[in-house]
Amino acid sequence: MPNTLKLAGSVAALALSLGGAALAETPSWCGPNPASLALVDGYGGNSWRLVTTASGAAEAALCPSITEYIYADGQGNTQKAISDINSIAARGINALVVFGDAGPAVLPAITN
Repeated sequence: MPNTLKLAGSVAALALSLGGAALAETPSWCGPNPASLALVDGYGGNSWRLVTTASGAAEAALCPSITEYIYADGQGNTQKAISDINSIAARGINALVVFGDAGPAVLPAITN
C-alpha cells in the first residue's frame, strides 16, 4: 500500500528549508477546489528520484487546496508499480504523476 504523506506534518521540515518567501506565493496552477495529488514512482531508489519526490511534496505544500499528497514507490517491480497505480486510482485521486519505469507494461493501469 502506498505511503500517505499528510502535508501538515511530513512536508513541514522541507517547507521550512525552502524559506518563508517561497511559501508566501500560491502557484498559478493551484485551483480553488480541494484536490488530492499522487506521485507513483517505478523505482524511487536513486538520488534523482529522492529529489523529485521531495520537490513534488514541496510544490504540493505551496497550494492550500491540495489536501493530500500520496507517494508510492514501485521499487523496480513492475507488478507493484501497476498495483500502486490501480490502488491510488481506486481511492479517487484527483491528479496522478507517474514515472513509468516499466514502460508500456504500466500503460493499461494508467489508462484505466
